[in-house]
Amino acid sequence: MLTCFLDNDIILKLSAFDVFEEAIASLELDWQQLRVMDTAYYVFQGNRQIVAKYSEEIRQRAIAVTQRCEAIAIDASDEFLLLRDFIDIGEASLIAATAKEDTFFFTTGDKRCLEALANNPSLSSVHNRLCGRTICLEQLIYRLIISQGFEVIQKKIVSAYDCDRAIKNIFGVSTFADESTVITNLQSYINDLQLRSCGLLYTFN
Repeated sequence: MLTCFLDNDIILKLSAFDVFEEAIASLELDWQQLRVMDTAYYVFQGNRQIVAKYSEEIRQRAIAVTQRCEAIAIDASDEFLLLRDFIDIGEASLIAATAKEDTFFFTTGDKRCLEALANNPSLSSVHNRLCGRTICLEQLIYRLIISQGFEVIQKKIVSAYDCDRAIKNIFGVSTFADESTVITNLQSYINDLQLRSCGLLYTFN
């Protein structure tokens, strides 16, 4: 069974846009396939930066997600100990956990994590394992526009798009961009991230 690892950032942002279930459905996944950090609940509930940035309603949506997914704990493997020197401890835990899976997705909203994996030679074996198995926020938004319709997704995005600078730029800062421009911007961003991450992103048919 394919397993999908979700970092805290992707859970929060999909919850902010209120499209989490639709995004997971677009990947043809069900709840039994989803994995989150066992600390995610507490992070969403009490982290000062998150409380300051996200409303109570958004955080409760994110907490509800964690309660339906299988939680994984930190496993202080050699790989985890190496990863935590370069990336956030949550991402390090999730990525280390992928070593136990034959088929998986790693889904993240943290672009710095992907660039760290691509730019540190000591992480080359981890990078190789995640190549073509990583999904970013912008890919999910693109798929949702195709499946749900632009106006539906635009309405949800612009209601909370201050939570992500790249998404805000893609959908328009001073004025809202039209569908063609948003699609072009999304494709350009995804292609650029694919280059910067040296092929980490999954290629959808």
